[in-house]
Amino acid sequence: MQENVGGFDSDTAKKLASIARRYKVGFKEHNADFLDDEILKLHPDLGITAANTGPEFSTIEIKAYLKLGNIEKEAVKQGKLKLSSNFIPVLQQRALESERWRKWLKKDKSHLTKDDIAKNPELLKDITIVSGRYVIDEELVKKEKEKLFQNLKNLKIIVNPEREIIESVMLRWVSTFDLRI
Repeated sequence: MQENVGGFDSDTAKKLASIARRYKVGFKEHNADFLDDEILKLHPDLGITAANTGPEFSTIEIKAYLKLGNIEKEAVKQGKLKLSSNFIPVLQQRALESERWRKWLKKDKSHLTKDDIAKNPELLKDITIVSGRYVIDEELVKKEKEKLFQNLKNLKIIVNPEREIIESVMLRWVSTFDLRI
């Protein structure tokens, strides 16, 4: 579910970027999600000026949210926090109920039901990662996310959880595209 399903042809990309430059427009690559860093590092030299990376950004974002949720869980286990948010269970439940994950399943898993997934923690985590983006801004999820962030701030474990999320998403792309902030 978290992989590039296409292919990258550098010769074709270079030719298309050259044509775009003749017309004084940039060349945007679609399906750049989950490409190897080595391929992404070629993009500027090939003349690729933009890349569609929404699915990869959102999976990184959801993974970062889950990491913060697990930090909160650990703080509860260690007795540093009395009451955790319900962020992870709510996110998982809403992602599962959305069924937006169905389009990301490979054919060998397309027969699975919501109950099948709910009983399999690893698969539930995977579908949460790929489809959590569709529910992250729902009111119930946002409410739990706010509790999670407040708990982390109160614990002084992570001073700025919002920044943690943004940095998680952006660092790979800033590095591979050799961008300057």
